[in-house]
Amino acid sequence: MREKIEKILGEGQSTEIFYQYYKLIKEWSSKINLISRKDLDGNFLNLLKTSLFLYKKLEKYKSFVDIGAGAGFPSVPGQILFPEKKFVLVEPSKRFYFLKEIIKRLKLKNTEVVKKSFLEFFSKKNRKEYELGVSWGVRNKVAMLKRGRNFVKIGYVFVTGPKEIEKMMTLNLKYDFNAEKVEGKDRLYLVFAKKVPRGT
Repeated sequence: MREKIEKILGEGQSTEIFYQYYKLIKEWSSKINLISRKDLDGNFLNLLKTSLFLYKKLEKYKSFVDIGAGAGFPSVPGQILFPEKKFVLVEPSKRFYFLKEIIKRLKLKNTEVVKKSFLEFFSKKNRKEYELGVSWGVRNKVAMLKRGRNFVKIGYVFVTGPKEIEKMMTLNLKYDFNAEKVEGKDRLYLVFAKKVPRGT
């Protein structure tokens, strides 16, 4: 598995920390549902590849809030890749405890984990602390865009499919949308939803 991870990372990246992440997912998958166990190794590699693809696109940004962080994709790989950036992982389910363990075991210094739903998280004390919101795990992205507008400075990035993109783009949500196909995936896209100033 180390060799397969190394092949995805390429030269100049530390394979060992990503391998430790994989081992923790494998260990915890016997207790809770993190990623599909049907082909755990293959699913991990695909999730890792997409996560790295996303965060390499977002290299210029400094702070992220990952809504519905689940097993840590895409933001745990993002934090490993860019340890100087700030990450907040929001997860309401028991996966929260897995994420806490990940942060501790991988010694991720700039990562915080919050046990809340995205609706609970969107409160005044969190207003505009983060440049970008990121989500792969939340299904109701339209509600997130509506309720979470004031809690990110720039906008949101989603990993999603074409039907959800179409739904977002047909509503008057005051965002500019830009979709880019994920490398090697036929029906998976990165969608950048940038806030349009109110009154325009």
